Amino acid sequence: MKQWKKDVVFALVMLGFSIYSIIYSIGITDPKMQWVLAKADTYVILWTSLLAILSVILLIKSIIKRPQNVSKPILTRRVVISAAIIVAFVFLIDKLGFMLSSALFVMGLLIYYTYEEDSGFPKGKALAKRIVIWIIITGVTLFAVQYLFGTLLGVNLPKGIFEK
Repeated sequence: MKQWKKDVVFALVMLGFSIYSIIYSIGITDPKMQWVLAKADTYVILWTSLLAILSVILLIKSIIKRPQNVSKPILTRRVVISAAIIVAFVFLIDKLGFMLSSALFVMGLLIYYTYEEDSGFPKGKALAKRIVIWIIITGVTLFAVQYLFGTLLGVNLPKGIFEK
């Protein structure tokens, strides 16, 4: 697909998303807040308005200049599988809880990207070494996120069916 066509489609999708977000945000105003900058909708409207403006600029630039170079496809196998892992994480976090679903999420991404980068899995001791590295990275990541959000910021992270 030519670059200008991809840019037009992208600009229209982002413009549609921005308009939807602005309309949705107008409906979540909090009448109890007297300060405009403390309201929940203020920053959503601000950032999505900026996104809408940038989308219009991209749309105009793409239509006027029409770059004819052929661009790489957006929906590659890596993008689709990464999106599927993210969607699975979002759906599982309430069921399995933060710790288990996040562990599966991080491990899934690590396993997939290692497989992609190395064009397959190593054998024997090299595979065992990779598995240990994946477990260490997953553990450190989960500990850091749990400590930051659960302990320091006091956020109640989702508890799953095994943690209640």
